[in-house]
Amino acid sequence: MSRVLLVVPPWRGHVNPAAGVAAVLHGEGHEVAWAGHAPLLRELGVPGRIFPTGPLPPTPDRPGGMHGMAALQTLWNHALVPLALGMDIAVANAMDTFAPDAMLVDQQAIGAGIRAQQRGVPWLTLASSPGELVTHGDMHAPVRRWMIQTTRELAGRLGVDSIPADPLFSPQGTVMPSCPALMGEIPEGLLVHAVGCLLAHRATANVAGVEDPIAGHHHVLVSMGTVSEEASIRFLEATWLAAQEGPASIHWTIVDPTGSLGKRHAPNVTLARHVDQLALLGNMDAVLCHGGHNTVAEALAHGRPLVVAPIRDDQPLIAQRVEVNGAGVRLRFAHARPTHIAAAVHRVLHEASFRQSARAIAGQLLDGEARVKRLVGQWLTHPRACLPSV
Repeated sequence: MSRVLLVVPPWRGHVNPAAGVAAVLHGEGHEVAWAGHAPLLRELGVPGRIFPTGPLPPTPDRPGGMHGMAALQTLWNHALVPLALGMDIAVANAMDTFAPDAMLVDQQAIGAGIRAQQRGVPWLTLASSPGELVTHGDMHAPVRRWMIQTTRELAGRLGVDSIPADPLFSPQGTVMPSCPALMGEIPEGLLVHAVGCLLAHRATANVAGVEDPIAGHHHVLVSMGTVSEEASIRFLEATWLAAQEGPASIHWTIVDPTGSLGKRHAPNVTLARHVDQLALLGNMDAVLCHGGHNTVAEALAHGRPLVVAPIRDDQPLIAQRVEVNGAGVRLRFAHARPTHIAAAVHRVLHEASFRQSARAIAGQLLDGEARVKRLVGQWLTHPRACLPSV
């Protein structure tokens, strides 16, 4: 059996897929350890020893109108690089103390990939979203040069002389909890394996304030994520109005993390700060979201069609894949009005093709744990080789 170190950033959407991989490895008898944000890892009940990476870094301020290179540079300069610097002591300590045979490194924990290469430890990339995969082949040369130069400068600050050829994709391979429908074409030269949606390890529970489904009603879950909370306030307000203007037979569960909608009441709306998304999805008929990969994949794994209003980063690309595959409707986040939202929700609820396409994609997303068991299990028998084909 092998000792495997997982390195993850302090964001739930990244830790959840990694926890699925870790649960499979632990169940197969491999010894697992983590370098990451200890409170979140303990909350999710991950197996193995935890090497804490310190306080949670502040989320960079990226207004809703920030896109493209400006958004990318802000993410790297104010989140990914400081995160790599802040995690490095814990990563080095974990490598010294735990002495891993192999590492699984989240795509945004770029410092850990630098350390793995420096010390000669075999490592795979864990990509929580296909966003970088989709953009990699079309990335403009100046953008790629900037990313490589920024990685080189980071390595210098870590006291490391060299960097991986690609900081976002290990040369030994990438494990992606996604499916072909959401990934699209894999750029030439990248070794990437889809393992589907990793759900079996996730515990579900009843959440206070969320009612049971109402007979005879359609149920819609609205979740715009937590990273762009301020940018989502206007959209949530528009969604509230869409619910009031639409038929009473549609019940909306709106996740409002900041409480921006206040203590409003309507017979066909439930407002909640936080929900157990997996527990709810089985009772939903459709999902309205921002295009975050976890939410999209989990909805599709349950065969639920989507209305997607992407904000930035990988979200427009994921929304495009949903639309191209016929599993949902895409809205323009900045321009969506209540009438647009209501019309899009009506379409995915009443046009059967959306539900049929979502159910077809569900077949690509299920049995993720079995795929991880075969893929990573075979790789760990020869961890210095590339990911095998399974």
